[in-house]
Amino acid sequence: MNLRTVFGRVSYVLSYPLLLLILRGSTRAYVLLLLNDKILLTQSTLDYTSRWHLVGGGIKKGETLAHGAVREVKEELGIDIDESKLVSLGNEMLRAKNNYNYGLFLYSLDEEPKLKLRKYEITNAKFFDLQEIPKIQTSDTVQKALQLLALK
Repeated sequence: MNLRTVFGRVSYVLSYPLLLLILRGSTRAYVLLLLNDKILLTQSTLDYTSRWHLVGGGIKKGETLAHGAVREVKEELGIDIDESKLVSLGNEMLRAKNNYNYGLFLYSLDEEPKLKLRKYEITNAKFFDLQEIPKIQTSDTVQKALQLLALK
């Protein structure tokens, strides 16, 4: 484990109560990036559990969910996606255990992108076969996105 990861995890644990206050009532957007039968998941410097997550984050004031989703993909992974190709994975906002609202989107990639990770936020990004997902630790948003994807 490198120093950046250790620092991120210690920071997360120490700031967790404040983080919960900030998240409460906020709105977030997450994107399930699909390439053939693989999905791109990330690991966060702030998650001490090493779970895998969808790309995404907070929506800025006046920003639509879709625009925020596109911005978060660019910020975290360094890739541009076309907002018009985002597919909503639900017709309603979802509620997380930490009392924030979120929307989920699907985006199909044509080819494997060259990633430029935001290192202070994302420690790792990897494509997983859909069959691999039950074997790894994932966030609740990943599980919900896969449930909604199965309904599509």
